[in-house]
Amino acid sequence: MFISFIVDAQTQPLQHNRLGDIIFGEKLATSSLIFQPSGAILEGCQYIKMIAYPGIDVMVVDGIIERLDTSNTQLIKQDSPFYALNTGSMTLASFRKTYPEIEIAPHEYENGFYLRWYNKDQSKAIVVDFINGDIELIKAGLVPTVLLVEGCA
Repeated sequence: MFISFIVDAQTQPLQHNRLGDIIFGEKLATSSLIFQPSGAILEGCQYIKMIAYPGIDVMVVDGIIERLDTSNTQLIKQDSPFYALNTGSMTLASFRKTYPEIEIAPHEYENGFYLRWYNKDQSKAIVVDFINGDIELIKAGLVPTVLLVEGCA
């Protein structure tokens, strides 16, 4: 008998190196998570879905878990610098002053910005697409993969 479980990702903190059992830099073959492919393989890059983490797309490059993409803004917890932006309690101008270490760059396709929060050695990042005053997409994972605008394309 096969028993599957769904992780409530909202209760797990999104960190520079992981979201729960999704660990950036881990070989997919050694991960204990059950997954299914959700896209074609392009030059060793493919998106998969982890069964236990619905609503989260995971990018795998040459068999390594490199990043995740999600529009689930409930992953942004109170200890995140993005929390005040996500709740609307801080403007982008105030955010710039409060968090000067977070890189802000114009969005390539939309009316907005990429907000890039790196770990200490800048090997990992959490990137949000801040569009028209709202966080629309969250990406987290290994640099430079997490900075790719078009995913595996």
